[in-house]
Amino acid sequence: MDKLRLLKAVFCEVTDDIEKCVPFVEDAISTLDEREQCVLQKRFSGMSLEATGKELLNLGGHAACDGISKERVRQIEAKALRKLRYPSRIKILRGEWTALQMINNSFESKKPKPPSAELLIRAEELKCVSIDTLELSTRAKHAMERAQISSVGELILKMETEILGIKYTGRKTLNEIKEVLFEMNLSLRKP
Repeated sequence: MDKLRLLKAVFCEVTDDIEKCVPFVEDAISTLDEREQCVLQKRFSGMSLEATGKELLNLGGHAACDGISKERVRQIEAKALRKLRYPSRIKILRGEWTALQMINNSFESKKPKPPSAELLIRAEELKCVSIDTLELSTRAKHAMERAQISSVGELILKMETEILGIKYTGRKTLNEIKEVLFEMNLSLRKP
């Protein structure tokens, strides 16, 4: 594979720093899915769009008998190059990160912060206040039942994403819950 040509396609410019990135190309490509890896390796080895499509037939197995169309190969290649332009993958290409650090960093950023001590104390005080006192609509009450939230204290420990994760719960229900809590000078937990 012509790694230098691939880097020129990713960075869209020629600089002196590109040669420094060559050793890290394989690490960055390993973060892509299998089909995207295959397309980039074939395309930057000098294989035509048509030939790459026929090769991908063996990988996917569910394409037409002729393989994958030239246009589809071009789309997969474009998507893979876009992914390589993501800031986290650029850091891998520049040698600042390894692929493992990128994966760990993405998981760490998605972890919510634990509730504050003040919020835990407030939630404990409101454990005895039933959800029924909030005068929610039937839809919102059913959502609380599905999530097994029976007290206001349990509710204020939830984040918006957790409420939206309840089956059949959408923005309308979330906004209703937030409005009712606001009237009581309460709110859902902040991420």
